[in-house]
Amino acid sequence: MQIKTRNEIIDEMFPKLPKFRNDQIQTALFNPNCKNWEDLSTLPKEMRSGIIKSIPWTSLSCAKIIESSDLETRKVLLQTQDNHAIESVIMKNKREQWTICISSQIGCAMGCAFCATGKLGLIRNLTVDEIVDQVRFWQTQIKSDERISNIVVMGMGEPLVNYENVRDALNLIIKYTDIGKTRITVSTAGILPRMKQILTDPPWPHVRLAISLHSVDAKIRKQIMPSSTPTFLEDLEIWAKEYLEIFGNRRHHLTFEYLLLSGINDSETDA
Repeated sequence: MQIKTRNEIIDEMFPKLPKFRNDQIQTALFNPNCKNWEDLSTLPKEMRSGIIKSIPWTSLSCAKIIESSDLETRKVLLQTQDNHAIESVIMKNKREQWTICISSQIGCAMGCAFCATGKLGLIRNLTVDEIVDQVRFWQTQIKSDERISNIVVMGMGEPLVNYENVRDALNLIIKYTDIGKTRITVSTAGILPRMKQILTDPPWPHVRLAISLHSVDAKIRKQIMPSSTPTFLEDLEIWAKEYLEIFGNRRHHLTFEYLLLSGINDSETDA
């Protein structure tokens, strides 16, 4: 089943749609006060009727929500139009605002030994709409005087394997919400060709990056992260210096993630 995005369907329906009309549509989609296409009163009635018949208001439906006892952490199981499931999480942060964790793929091909998603294998990439609609879902779940201040793309999947869709979704989120680039973090297992592409790709939004390190020994890293390459650590050092020379500043730094595994990567030598 090939899933067309909202923009693709709109382009087919209205090939000469003025830019301001597209802005009206995108603004409404990110407005939690708009509940459906009927609320988009800025569009001509005939155009609105055509969209209602052809495009679902959201690409995802809620299958289940699990909440912590203090209601400061919630996890949702979202269902796609082709009946697959993805997870997304919302957490209260130190600023008494909300951080959301969103997925980029259904399943994952990286096969990291410590990750449950990796056991699923990769089913498919999420579309731009499915990435964006996780943010839109959580916008409807918080109070009107609350806000989502941070996004981490470290749910199900490897974001840099779904590079174009993640890039385009983040650009929409940045443009149509008040969440700034340095409040968004993309976590990667270390897909070096895509990491290098980021250095020279003008459309890539310069959000923060978090690199899953997990071992400073190439052999051990390969054992727990099968996608690792023999020279990954040396290549990472070279790339990181180039990245920081181009983008690094006080608020835009690299993060390295390290999961302690007893007897595997927790020795004094590792530290």
